[in-house]
Amino acid sequence: MYVSSCNVTGHFICITFRPLSYQDTSAFVVCFSTSERGSFDHVREKWVPEIRHFCGSDIPVVVAGSKTDLRDSRQISESEGQRLTKEVKAQAYVEFSAHNRTGVEKVFESAFKAVYKKEGNSGFCNACGKCAII
Repeated sequence: MYVSSCNVTGHFICITFRPLSYQDTSAFVVCFSTSERGSFDHVREKWVPEIRHFCGSDIPVVVAGSKTDLRDSRQISESEGQRLTKEVKAQAYVEFSAHNRTGVEKVFESAFKAVYKKEGNSGFCNACGKCAII
């Protein structure tokens, strides 16, 4: 299995070109900062609708809350993240801290599980045998 990942930005200049990176994508991990309400709101208002528009409603999505190490500035609770995940019909919700390296493996594990479940245990993510997670 081949895995690639891509970090796409919300910057205005990338709006036109960003969907080009979605081709042959097997799953999406949509991250937001647990210490920034606007970042959380963009999952519902921007990222998931864009993914569904370009990739269809059956593409696996994992919602991931980042910066869990910043407990004093946390604005989004774990239960809010779980509710959002259900609302946008994502496959999983996970939290992580890249700074502390906690939960990072769980993010990728959740994405792989979502793809594996969707693909009916075939072991391949798409026709060319690659797995692309954005």
